[in-house]
Amino acid sequence: MSNAIRVTRIHLSLIWSEMIPELLSMPRRDLPMGWLGQRQRYADQFESARARSDQYEPPWTSQTRDNRNHFWYYYLGKRFPDESSGDEAWQMLVPLRTNLQVQARLSDEWVGGRIFDALFYPHGIAFICTLILQPRRSLAETVDWIVEAQRARVFQTKWEGKPPRRMSLDEFAQAAMNDLRRRVIGTTSMRRVPMADPFTIVTIVKGEMERTQPPSPLENRGEIHQALHGLCSFSPTWREEKRGLPDLKDCSASVKLMPDDHVVYGFERHRVVWFPAYMTKPLPRHHTLSCYHRNLVFLSLQTEMLGKLIRSFAAQLEAGELASPAHLNLVEHGASILSRLRGGVADTYQSWSARMQIEQSEVMSALARTRQYLGWEAPQSSG
Repeated sequence: MSNAIRVTRIHLSLIWSEMIPELLSMPRRDLPMGWLGQRQRYADQFESARARSDQYEPPWTSQTRDNRNHFWYYYLGKRFPDESSGDEAWQMLVPLRTNLQVQARLSDEWVGGRIFDALFYPHGIAFICTLILQPRRSLAETVDWIVEAQRARVFQTKWEGKPPRRMSLDEFAQAAMNDLRRRVIGTTSMRRVPMADPFTIVTIVKGEMERTQPPSPLENRGEIHQALHGLCSFSPTWREEKRGLPDLKDCSASVKLMPDDHVVYGFERHRVVWFPAYMTKPLPRHHTLSCYHRNLVFLSLQTEMLGKLIRSFAAQLEAGELASPAHLNLVEHGASILSRLRGGVADTYQSWSARMQIEQSEVMSALARTRQYLGWEAPQSSG
């Protein structure tokens, strides 16, 4: 069955993020971008960024009522993002996007393009690398290709002030995060931070089938299940790991009311979008799957950064340390947003993926401790 599917377009996004605690300590004049952790100065900078006339800009493209980014629209309470004020951006922990000082293109053997998102938050930094690849291979061969891309030196790069170099995704991300960290805290405070594994999202955006197949539920531990797991694990031996696959039902982060053969497959910090009815049809006007992929990327990043904020605050509580007013203000907003994302309420972006991401991490206990401190009721456990 998997060999009957030919993948012609696939999006791979890897998300790296880091909290910088110095930003939310008492105001630090020695930090080049210490204003990130100061409510009024962050709001003022965001107001300037909305005009897209500075070195920063909002994380969304310009919106119209006919063309809107659904994630940010729903995340901001069903409001058009460009209508949000700088203070609302602070309260909702909306990041500022910037440019990397680098020229980078995919090496010739990797057909496709790339999108970089370098982001500053009030409490940290993040980098998203999205590869838009055209494998023109069977599903199984595509998995092999993506596994190789995750490890190979896929970029030809030229960083400002440095000689040209071929870099892997991890090497490029390390350089990008170092650059962002240097801008925030300066060279005198620089410290080497070990790179955590990225949060990964893969979407098969376009594909072809040799013969029309009637929709049917995915087979547990079948060929497609095995391939989806390989796109999460990036294991070179994914073809040999069929017996060890988890039950399909335990790895579904799918939304409701989807066909039985559709799934957002995922575990821990990995997601794969498999919507065959969409990927085998001509691209609609709004490019459904590429838009869905982009929405899921930013949902995952926001959930990740909110979780870092709440875990850090809970650790401070356990250590008996006092939070600065700015830190406490962000925590109040962050705990509320995180609770709503987990609960799937109507006033924010709804996704089972966010709930899975929160419940499969260490965030739940930190969120409960934070809500207790704030005098709120504890979050209900799932199930």
